[in-house]
Amino acid sequence: MSQPSGCDGVKCSGGCCDDGDGDDSWIIVIGAVAAIGICAIGGLILLGKKKPPAAAPAPASVIKSLPKQREVEKKEEKEKKEEKVQYILQLSNNKFTITPDAPAHLTIRAWKQVGEKPPVPASEALITIDTPVNQRGITVQPRSGQGTVDCDISLADAVSQSPVILTVTATAGGSSIKAEVSVEIPAEYVMVFF
Repeated sequence: MSQPSGCDGVKCSGGCCDDGDGDDSWIIVIGAVAAIGICAIGGLILLGKKKPPAAAPAPASVIKSLPKQREVEKKEEKEKKEEKVQYILQLSNNKFTITPDAPAHLTIRAWKQVGEKPPVPASEALITIDTPVNQRGITVQPRSGQGTVDCDISLADAVSQSPVILTVTATAGGSSIKAEVSVEIPAEYVMVFF
């Protein structure tokens, strides 16, 4: 899957991209507009694949085509079972600036797309948000959930560096993906060591 400009692995600055590992079971979408676009593209693909209605066959040809019809139905049933499943990790944003008086709100959603059908919420997806081990000044609440997580990112104390990189992990269907969220902290809230 090719990535639009501005994407570097999972560090996307907008639009959507994959995680660059060659497994296309997940893609990452930044912002709501991009997700709507994916849904619209999925719908257009469905509309573009519809076959025009066929004319009614003559009675003699109906009898001759019954074995072929059964064969086609079996093939279509097999294809339905083998439809590709793709998950979408949607982040409301991947860059924030926070202060003690101005926290940020991050919405994370997981979507599931089966074959060419439009995406639906993936309530089975486990989502976690991790802060760096050595970074104690940032709080994220809640830090996990299923399907959708609405979390607040706040600055509880001075931090040792800026930006602070949060790691969002989504897992479903035996696969997972990680995305990074950059949290900028103004210089007056960054500890300086001498």
